[in-house]
Amino acid sequence: MKTVGRRGRSLLRRSEDIHCLLFHGITLFGYGCAFFLYLNPHYAGIEGPWSQAAFVLAASLMLAWCCGLDVPVNFHNHAHKPLFRSAWLNRWCGRLWTFSSGWPSFFFEHVHVTVHHGNLLEHDDWTLPHRRPDGRFESLMHYTFAHWPWRFAYHFYRDFTSDRYPPGTGRKALWELFIFLLLWSIPFCIDVEMALLLWLFPQWLGNILISGAGMYAQHAGCIRPTDQHPHSHSNSSLSPFHNLTMFNLGYHLAHHTYPRVHWTDLPRVHDHLMDKVQSRDPRLFAVSYYKMGNLLTTSGITPEELDRGMVRVAQSSNQPVPTEFELATVQDYRVWRGFESTSGEARTPGEGRPPGQARTDGEARSPSDHSLSLQRADEVVDARKG
Repeated sequence: MKTVGRRGRSLLRRSEDIHCLLFHGITLFGYGCAFFLYLNPHYAGIEGPWSQAAFVLAASLMLAWCCGLDVPVNFHNHAHKPLFRSAWLNRWCGRLWTFSSGWPSFFFEHVHVTVHHGNLLEHDDWTLPHRRPDGRFESLMHYTFAHWPWRFAYHFYRDFTSDRYPPGTGRKALWELFIFLLLWSIPFCIDVEMALLLWLFPQWLGNILISGAGMYAQHAGCIRPTDQHPHSHSNSSLSPFHNLTMFNLGYHLAHHTYPRVHWTDLPRVHDHLMDKVQSRDPRLFAVSYYKMGNLLTTSGITPEELDRGMVRVAQSSNQPVPTEFELATVQDYRVWRGFESTSGEARTPGEGRPPGQARTDGEARSPSDHSLSLQRADEVVDARKG
């Protein structure tokens, strides 16, 4: 499926990005359906306060899941690599994308690209979980309830009123906030009660339960890149279901190493990094973000333990790969992907497969496969560099 301009040239840089637009469209459609049923309850058989409360709760949870992914995961792809070839279209697409999740697009791009990626795990990266006086990280629950909108509002005000950023940044932030408020206030103009229950409440839930949990799990317990620990700055989730439903964002080490790589290429770049890295630096988990966050909270890892590398928290004695919680070493990953046997011997990709049979998704790729699709007409990704 392609979106084509007047001259027959695709408006999208990559055809796969139609999935991002479809997800946003489904999110807006979900809001529209919830609003319609709230204003016309007889179509859904809603009678009385209890059935209405049940509808609001169920709809809010579903909308929270959608809007919690639509910006921090879905629009996140657009923030790093704009979907369209037109700058004007990219700018207005962003404005019409993020308002349904409680974000001005300029604010999200500032916090994620400028603050987080520009100061990864440094003092100025204020997106990260805070440390307690004893050196441990704050809990997942405390972080999720504190970060949005309270901490972010404070830091946005500080950043946009300071002289740390180029002249005009504060004025641009005010203009973008004005556009956001015009769009965001539309449901309140229709029905204030409906907007509070099915607009503001789902956005709050989505930002604390989905976005907050993901942001916590991606970097809690990590240390900034150094010569001794060049790959300990991000937690990666290798859960197939997680990456299938999260636009491959679980491959977070690959994403921060090559932030301009398209989201569809992240699994191949991650495989390349695992080929290149020969230490236990990479922090790899076999589970999704919620279990990762809980593990990082309850394990109580101190800075001294971080300097020695991530502690192997759980491993069954009869399992060669600790699939329950953490894949602690690169060798574990190689075994899990099929690059090595459980005895540590190198395995030829496709070994044991009948001639001519296609490689399965879980089987290791040959070295030539790792460079697949990394070079595009609009992007040259030198994934083999240093």
